[in-house]
Formats: sequence, C-alpha cells, structure tokens
Amino acid sequence: SSFGGDDRFVSEYVEAEFLARISRRQREFLTRTAGLERMCGPLCEAVLDMPQSDSILADLARSNLLLVPLDGDGQWYRYHHLFRDMLLAELDRGEPGLLPVLHRRAATWCLSNGLPEEALEYAMAAGDVDMAAELVGELAVPARRQGRITTLLRWLRWLEERGAIKKYPMVMVLAALIYAWLGRPAEAERWLDAVDRWQDADASRPGDAVVKAWAALDQAFTKAQIYYPFMD
Repeated sequence: SSFGGDDRFVSEYVEAEFLARISRRQREFLTRTAGLERMCGPLCEAVLDMPQSDSILADLARSNLLLVPLDGDGQWYRYHHLFRDMLLAELDRGEPGLLPVLHRRAATWCLSNGLPEEALEYAMAAGDVDMAAELVGELAVPARRQGRITTLLRWLRWLEERGAIKKYPMVMVLAALIYAWLGRPAEAERWLDAVDRWQDADASRPGDAVVKAWAALDQAFTKAQIYYPFMD
C-alpha cells in the first residue's frame, strides 16, 4: 500500500527508460506540469509561461511518455499516477516551493476558461483561501442540488480548518443553510450564530443585501429545524 511513484526503484526505472532520452526543456515541462490533474496546451502554457506548449505536449504524447489521453482530439491528457508521483517528487527536490505558484496559475487559467470547480481545487491546492472562499460561495448551491454532499462538506471543512469561513459572510450563510438542508440543526445553528454576530458587528455595511437575504432564509430553516432534501 505504500508503493508509489516516488519509490526509488520506480524513479530509477523511469529515469533510465524515459527521462534520460528527452531534452532538458521537455523534462522541465514534465516536472512542472505534474501538479495538474489534467492538462492541455493552453493550460500548460499559462502555468509554465512556456510558448509552444501544445507542440511539446504533442511530442511527449507521441513518445509514449506515460501520458494518458482523455479525449479523441488529442487535447487533454493526464499522467499515469506512478509517473506523476515520481515527477512531483523530482519537482519538490529540484524546485521546492514552486508547486503552490503553479497551482495558483492553474486556478487563474481555469477560472478564466469556464472551469470554476477545477479552479477551486487548484486554489485549495495552492492554499489561496480568498479565491477558494469566493468560489465556494458560487459553487455550493449547485453542488448541493447535484447531491454532491461529500464534496461540498470537504470544501467547507477545508475553509473552516483555515479559520476562513468566518471571514466570508456569504460562505457562513451557505454553511448554515446547507447544514439545515442536511438535517443537522446543531451545526446549522452554530453557523447561523456566527452570521448573527457578523450582522450585529456592522449592521449598516452597504452591499450586503444578498447575504442578509440568505441569512433570513437560514433563520426560516434552522430555527424551525426543517429539513428539505430536494429544496431548490
């Protein structure tokens, strides 16, 4: 169960069979894109600031370098998981501290290209609490409607563990509402109390009408301890 791509024997095998035969530029491309869950040329170019990433990715795919195609157009790829583990280990040894920077660039690209959930995952990987909180505020209700409760609670837990939810009133309100929807009134009440404290601290703050409207909806659900599993 502990066997992975960062195992010494895997690294030595991949080094001898694959990496020793490619250029330094290609090797840099591989290690720096290993943090991507999936990749295409434009995403790689934005993350690496490397022109002609499309052609590099195509060349590597033709060389059988353990890239897995994800579509029939040759646009999106991912790495074999053992190969990716090995590349990530090499990136950490050679350029420690770079991975969060690359994740932040990937988040920005995904957000600009209509992939908000992927942007959220990269923001979390980068430790970018501000971007993650903003995206959770946008994605929480759609995720709940899709029944993706485990994913949704993981997002909220990630923010809470970093002390972030209380800095973002919209996320506080959504957390209270979601727990009310899930029939967990004690947790909903805890977040609703946080919303009340935020409102009491500055009741005149402009631009918070939406937050206050959601908070009123929270009150209706949570105070009465009503559970609507299919409420839109």
